[in-house]
Amino acid sequence: MTALQIPLVLLMAWSGPALAQSLGQTESPKSVARAGTSTVSSDSGAALMHNPGAMIRRSQVRLILSGTILDSDLSYESDDTSPASINRASPVAAPLLAYHHGNERGTWVLGALFRRGRDEVSQATPAFGQPADDISQLFPHRYGGTHYQSQWRQFAVGGAVRVGDSLGIGLSLSLTQRRLQETRRIWAGFDGRDVLLSPGRDLELSLDASDDFAAGASVGMLFAPLDIPLEFALSGEYKQGANFEGGRARLTPTTASEFPLPSDNGGRASLDFADTLIVRTGLRYLGQRSSLEVGADLLLELGTSADTWSLQNIALTDDSGLNVALDSAHALSSQRDHFALRAAYDYEAVLGFLWLTAGYSYHSAEVSLHKFTPVFAKLGGHTGALGIEAYYDRFTLNFGVARRLARERTLSGAQAGQQVINPFDAGTATLGAGQYTSSATQVGVSLEVTWP
Repeated sequence: MTALQIPLVLLMAWSGPALAQSLGQTESPKSVARAGTSTVSSDSGAALMHNPGAMIRRSQVRLILSGTILDSDLSYESDDTSPASINRASPVAAPLLAYHHGNERGTWVLGALFRRGRDEVSQATPAFGQPADDISQLFPHRYGGTHYQSQWRQFAVGGAVRVGDSLGIGLSLSLTQRRLQETRRIWAGFDGRDVLLSPGRDLELSLDASDDFAAGASVGMLFAPLDIPLEFALSGEYKQGANFEGGRARLTPTTASEFPLPSDNGGRASLDFADTLIVRTGLRYLGQRSSLEVGADLLLELGTSADTWSLQNIALTDDSGLNVALDSAHALSSQRDHFALRAAYDYEAVLGFLWLTAGYSYHSAEVSLHKFTPVFAKLGGHTGALGIEAYYDRFTLNFGVARRLARERTLSGAQAGQQVINPFDAGTATLGAGQYTSSATQVGVSLEVTWP
């Protein structure tokens, strides 16, 4: 088996299930150690999408295996009398496999990339038939969401060429498959006849939809003049918005009561997100045995994402015999324009063998305050990171760890922009008011093998 065949076989064999676009998550272990500061310096597998022009740094044939693990904490506290609800989802892994193939003169590099990932929040869920008083006290978040998960997997190909002695230009194309799942409770009662938000009138709404084809493209450049110790990079990444059509929607009872009675007629759900553009730039100073890099990223929505799911073939019946259709539900996830500022310092601790890295970043909130939900509240904040890069013969090992510090935001009832869903339109309440706290820890490791 040739060096070119090895990564192709691995790409075809690596399968498995696998939406959120975020400047707060770092997908390359080398970039984890720099808190995402990698637009100039990155020559890892993720460079194919982050800045394909930076691939021109390395002309060898390379196989890169890497992965990151993200442990996100999101807690929600509705008031002083109810306990805080904390994300119970397990840490999520994001594996990456990349292959770069250059020529001996270093004038061009071709690359391929396969990666997948997941973003998940799972809050405590009431048990079927649990006493109403317990549910009201322990699960005030149930109407704002008990589970959210987005999965994705991406394949990309591209290349970079050297123009003269100082300029590298790259281009890549990608295809992404996405899946989105949301679960929350709705209230199907009549205020006045029933106690408002009494758990006995709850139904559980589950939405599950996929987008099997979303295109993307990246273009980037690296300018590294030979006569000054400075390097500059600029890149742009376009991502086609998810188009979730024909997904599954289901209403299920939460108690043994006959009513409210949901019908099961093959409910369907649809939701569209806007296209996005990520612009990245950076500047790097090169010392004798150290380097300092600063950078900035900006994510822009190219249009307006849908705020609500469109539902079909979902209906429910009340004790009185009234039958109504549920034709919409607000989306638990959302996104807005946001930015990140970054910096990283590298020091060669052992000549030709070991580099030490420290990084810092600040990124703004990725969700508008009035759209916070107990399963989706991207608060942004400050991140610190440390890492190492070690070389031995044809092998390179990268290890990085990053910690996003805890940040709190409070959403008042007057600020909240969503209401509890009631298909009968006979009583509702403000959704999502309370205190949100988030933090995260990310660890990444990669192994690179090169051929002369």
